[in-house]
Amino acid sequence: MSDVEHPADWDRQWQQEAIDLGAPAREAATPRWAAQARVIGERFGGFTGLRIIEIGAGRGTNALLYAQQGAHATLLDNSPVALEQARSLFAAHGLAVETVEADLFDLPPELLGAYDVSMSFGLCEHFLGERRLGVVRAHIIARSPRSRRRHARGGGRH
Repeated sequence: MSDVEHPADWDRQWQQEAIDLGAPAREAATPRWAAQARVIGERFGGFTGLRIIEIGAGRGTNALLYAQQGAHATLLDNSPVALEQARSLFAAHGLAVETVEADLFDLPPELLGAYDVSMSFGLCEHFLGERRLGVVRAHIIARSPRSRRRHARGGGRH
């Protein structure tokens, strides 16, 4: 394991990887998605009306699944290419999405405390030490105080 972060050229990566319209359906069949759906049901009573953000979202495959279930999805990424492709993917599935091009270590003020759920998949492992803690911190500060209290109690919608 390396002690040094290696920056990636995410725009180049996303340009080289073809958009796969079937990726969300395959993700929906995974144990990871089943676990998310169970937790959302237990903690919030369902997806409808939830405000969710996927941080370091890339194309936002998981956020798309939340949107299919009635959540309001926001994607945050620093790659304009990924966000443009995400908008295309959501549009191909007939879904709305808000995209925000920003640095996760410096979230725009309007995102702070605005979401019921914050998530990422394959993000933390790209960072080490304090920066990895910064990724976790971004998830915490994006969530609304109401959502954080609800999560701590383990309760559903009130």
